[in-house]
Amino acid sequence: MFVLTLLVICLFITAWKKPQWVMYIGILSLSLAFIYILCRVSAAGLTIKKTGRMPHPKIIGAALYHWAIPLIYAMGIFLLSLLLKMLRKR
Repeated sequence: MFVLTLLVICLFITAWKKPQWVMYIGILSLSLAFIYILCRVSAAGLTIKKTGRMPHPKIIGAALYHWAIPLIYAMGIFLLSLLLKMLRKR
């Protein structure tokens, strides 16, 4: 989440200084969110393998909810980058 927040700051700076990079920051934020989700799913799988038991469905649901937060944040950054790119073209 910290890295995504840094990307939001970089997004506004690049929109002012280097507008051609705005789209790449949006794509980078989505890529980092997917990498984060893959790391968390891998860690959950290793924990399940280590314990040998499946967690309760409520725990799985909570984990899915927490994995979705960075993805939603990254999609917001991507949409903001699209918006800034469209506004700069006018």
